[in-house]
Amino acid sequence: MVASGAEDRSHVRVWEGINAESLAAIVYGAQDMVLDLGNDPTYIDAPITVVPSAAPEKKGANKGATDKAAPAPMVEAPKPSLLSSLWTASLHSRTAVKGEVSTAHRIVMDERDEALSKFNAYISNCLLEIRHHYDSVLAQENSWMEETS
Repeated sequence: MVASGAEDRSHVRVWEGINAESLAAIVYGAQDMVLDLGNDPTYIDAPITVVPSAAPEKKGANKGATDKAAPAPMVEAPKPSLLSSLWTASLHSRTAVKGEVSTAHRIVMDERDEALSKFNAYISNCLLEIRHHYDSVLAQENSWMEETS
């Protein structure tokens, strides 16, 4: 088949999905720059509890019934984050693709990984610039506060 000029479609594989671990590490490293991740910023380490609301009564329910439902147990919700760990864990499997084994497919996968690497470097540099800028603003504020005191 290949000798006649056609492509060899006899070899197929599942190409590895996108690995978001390096992006997750960058984002997790920047979480300290965010004041409020969804809860009280003055008490960021407080456990979050979810209290289910009472179920509405059905029309025509027996009004004389005194059965009380047992209170629902308190469930501790995961700590808020800028990036969901569920998303990072599932991204790898959701982006795996079945394709032929060819030079073209290898090039596409290499280019995808290179683009992701460049994106990660760009985001990391942006976050470092933001951190540096706001650290200098904070230092200026502190200096000004000391002068006015």
